[in-house]
Amino acid sequence: MDYGILSLFPIALTIVIAMWLKNISIALFAGAFAGLLIVCSGNPFDAMMSYVVDHLVPNMTDSYCAEVLVLLIFIGGFVKLLEVSGGAHAFASSVTKFVNSRAKAQMAGWVAGIMVFFSDIGSPIIAGPIVQPLTDKMQVSREKLAWILDTTASPLSILVPFLGWGAYIMGLMGTEFQAAGYASTEWDMLLKAWPFQFYALLSLLMVPLIAFTRKEFGPMHRAEMRALSGLVSPGGQVAEAVKIDTDAKLENSRPIVMIIPLVVMIGTLCFMLCPQGFPFKSVDGDALRGALIAGFVFGSIANIILVVALKIKSFKSICRDYVLGLESIASVFITLLLAWVLSSVTKTMGGPEFVVNMLQDSVPAWILPVIIFVASAVISFSTGSSWGTFSIMMTIAVPAAMALNAPMQVAIASVLSGGLFGDHCSPISDTTILSANGARCDLLAHVKTQLPYALMVGGVSIVTYAVAGMTGSVIALPVGIALLIVTVLTLSKLYGKKVEA
Repeated sequence: MDYGILSLFPIALTIVIAMWLKNISIALFAGAFAGLLIVCSGNPFDAMMSYVVDHLVPNMTDSYCAEVLVLLIFIGGFVKLLEVSGGAHAFASSVTKFVNSRAKAQMAGWVAGIMVFFSDIGSPIIAGPIVQPLTDKMQVSREKLAWILDTTASPLSILVPFLGWGAYIMGLMGTEFQAAGYASTEWDMLLKAWPFQFYALLSLLMVPLIAFTRKEFGPMHRAEMRALSGLVSPGGQVAEAVKIDTDAKLENSRPIVMIIPLVVMIGTLCFMLCPQGFPFKSVDGDALRGALIAGFVFGSIANIILVVALKIKSFKSICRDYVLGLESIASVFITLLLAWVLSSVTKTMGGPEFVVNMLQDSVPAWILPVIIFVASAVISFSTGSSWGTFSIMMTIAVPAAMALNAPMQVAIASVLSGGLFGDHCSPISDTTILSANGARCDLLAHVKTQLPYALMVGGVSIVTYAVAGMTGSVIALPVGIALLIVTVLTLSKLYGKKVEA
């Protein structure tokens, strides 16, 4: 049956409910169920039976989906161990020993955030308390520190293909590729999309660009000038430096507690897959996911051994932490499963075909990445969830790119960058809130000062996606970098001033 525009009703309702309730799981369930109500002529019992029998159970029992879900569980345990064992804290602390200027203080925050790349949630609350005493001493505003922490959280995590973000994104891509008959593995596509993730890459570049040029504009310039007068916090007072609340035994931790498990994890991956040509050649998806799971298991074992050997925590305590990490992934598990169900219901109603037919008649292929980027940004800003945005937009982006013969890697990257852009700007995003907390900065002050910088990078990304849509070439990235530098210098000259120490 041809449902026409009604085929988009499940996605539209999902977006509306997510904006209203700020809960993506409930929104995903409600949107899919509403679509099945239409299919089942309004019978709620038939709709629920179809939801479970035709969509939920098949996705749970599909071998590909099961492997992705298991992978996410073991990633959760591994990340939890890195967070609680103190290795990341010790590593980040080591970068702050040579800080004697405002620029170096800002770069210390940038480097410390990058060192905690394995967790977008953990990054601001681990790196923030370490760097804050330094930025206070060097008269860097709390707003500037919050922006740096926010910029090294999600924008960095989305670029790491073998951790939670990458596994989740590959899970969404894999189901869409299978349904559309697209001849590419999700790993290959994620790597191809990497240089087209313009918002993430340009955001990371912004921090050293601002730190070393000392060019500021807008509310951030006013915050920095206030900090130079000795008032680093938005409230006009220098608060006591945040103390890290950890067990005293964590003083025994060393950077190797983080480094060695990561080396073991990556080494396992290479040992199992390099004979197949990894990472330069495509490898079997089952083998890739199996090797990733093995890597995270062996990396976790290495971490536990180090924690016990260095007397950081007891064996019983660190094992309890590991189990908590396995359990912590439940929300991601549920979100991904419900996203697959929504995708399945939308396909049943012919949603992708409707979008494709509509775009073929009115939209040139080169503009598709721009449309996807803007739509993803609006949804993510309104919901505060980049992951929920990915689950909604991936269903549309993949078939649309195929139909218009647009570069698939650019379309995928525009979904990721758009979702990240909206999340970065949103005052209800978890990373926005945690970054303000990690810097001990007022949330609204953080949002107000970060927004002009985020909007500038977003605007440059839009232009860069237009270039990428027309060329399909990575040449768009240096174009975007050049445009960002020119834009920063121009806006700083027109609306800001150089901040001198």
